[in-house]
Parts: sequence; C-alpha cells; structure tokens
Amino acid sequence: MARSLTVKHEENPSTNPLLTGFLILAAVVLMASALLGAPAANGEMAPAQDTTLAP
Repeated sequence: MARSLTVKHEENPSTNPLLTGFLILAAVVLMASALLGAPAANGEMAPAQDTTLAP
C-alpha cells in the first residue's frame, strides 16, 4: 500500500526578539561605557580614587 508524503511548511531560522533586544541593549551599554570612560581630550587621566578603608 503506497502512502503519500505530506509536505510541511519550511521553518525559517529566526532569533527570539527578547534575545535581540538584550544584545542591542548590551552593545549600547558597552559603547556608552567606552565613550564615557575615555581619557580627556588633552590626554590626562582623572586622578584615581583612594579605595583603602580607614580603620
């Protein structure tokens, strides 16, 4: 007995929109931190803060 094959709709690969949004947000945060953490135009760095704890 011959059976006919049923053709199903092909699946298209796609990314979850939530993952896409997270990746875009992460890229924006990384770019902003790189721009805001850049040295001044004259090349001088801001003085380091003292991170030692006083007794």
